[in-house]
Amino acid sequence: MSALTDLHGQMNNDFKYILEPYKGPSTRHVCPQCQKKKQFTLYIDQHTGQTLSNLVGLCNRAVNCGYHYTPKQFFQDNKEFNPDVKPNTTQGTPQIMEPQNKKPISIISFDILEKTLKAYDQNHFAQFLVKRLGNKIAEDVAGLYYLGTSKHWKGATVFWQIDIEGLVRTGKVMLYDPDTGKRIKEPFPHINWIHKVLKYKDYNLNQCLFGEHLLSMYPEKQIAIVESEKTAMLCAGHLPEINWLASGNLNNLSAKRLLCLKGKKVMLYPDAGAFKIWKDKAKQLKDIASFTVSDLIETRATPEQLKEGYDMADYLTLPPSKSVGRKECEQTLKPTKEDYNTLESNQRAFNEDEVNDSFFDELKATQTKEKLEVWPVKELEEYFNKVTLPEEPIQLDSSGPIIDLQKFIESNLSIVKMHNGKGIYKPYFDRLTQLKKYLQKIS
Repeated sequence: MSALTDLHGQMNNDFKYILEPYKGPSTRHVCPQCQKKKQFTLYIDQHTGQTLSNLVGLCNRAVNCGYHYTPKQFFQDNKEFNPDVKPNTTQGTPQIMEPQNKKPISIISFDILEKTLKAYDQNHFAQFLVKRLGNKIAEDVAGLYYLGTSKHWKGATVFWQIDIEGLVRTGKVMLYDPDTGKRIKEPFPHINWIHKVLKYKDYNLNQCLFGEHLLSMYPEKQIAIVESEKTAMLCAGHLPEINWLASGNLNNLSAKRLLCLKGKKVMLYPDAGAFKIWKDKAKQLKDIASFTVSDLIETRATPEQLKEGYDMADYLTLPPSKSVGRKECEQTLKPTKEDYNTLESNQRAFNEDEVNDSFFDELKATQTKEKLEVWPVKELEEYFNKVTLPEEPIQLDSSGPIIDLQKFIESNLSIVKMHNGKGIYKPYFDRLTQLKKYLQKIS
């Protein structure tokens, strides 16, 4: 059974009922959970065409709503309507029981994320990035993934999970050794979630891929998935022509989490010892995307490295080697001697409490002279405040549909307002401009 078929519930014990085939807007209805119009597909009896209830169906917004109430669940909740169950004649007219409401996906305000984009001189993982990539590349990579700093533990890092629509699902708080880049696991594993740190109640966590937002920023780039956030960021420093995403866990490759990759070609780079697991996963998820599983690490790792679960990051922190395909990489981004000298200066300043919260305190004089291009963000903001947004999803390009236009606009505007003129964030501005042109065209 394919992953997508299982998701849509069309090949299970409910074979008598099918999701109503699309025959125009009249066959799509209001979702009982998210209340979005023309997003809900009802189950119908495939012989008579009759529906069971306006509650029994599937919301097309699989990621942002996820409502799915099957005929099987309906009959379990409403045995009186089940033709296979003998009716109880002593009871009155049966009443349809509504399914338990599924909580909407919780998100974190972008304002919270913005507050973590500082104090990199105190961020252990940021310091490690500089040592491995050099100041300039480390800054670009950290900006690309919105690397955050947390006070939860001294030197802690926040890996934000931002989905393809720019919504912040959560942030993973972790602590690393600034010299080795290894996770701190003693006296306990230093890992937590931002929504738990902030003590959010009833938070409905629905994780996405780390780096998923890059799919809308750079839709034409090749896509590769590794296991850890650290590996994704180091790979992005060495091979920037690829969108590097991370599952965050060996077992996190699921249909729900990978729907953002629908129809795309994706390379999977499992850690040493995990090749077979991801190979099997790729077969199960073949209806979502075209996956190629690399045996690069598996076939080149020593027995000791296999035992320790080496990944791409472990090789990229070593001197350049053919064992990780560096021969094929024409643009090897390696820290220069000047980068290390700058790092040593910054470290001396840090020891003397002279470093402020500016990003790595890099080449301030040069940055001051640089003239940044100013984008007409205010003009865009005024336009979106006045325009009437369509209720149905729209497709701007190959990066996937925009489901919730209002949230998409708010999150992208927040980003470009904060980083107006910085080239690395221009894709966000370009997407907003593209959306404006689209709306003007259809109005």
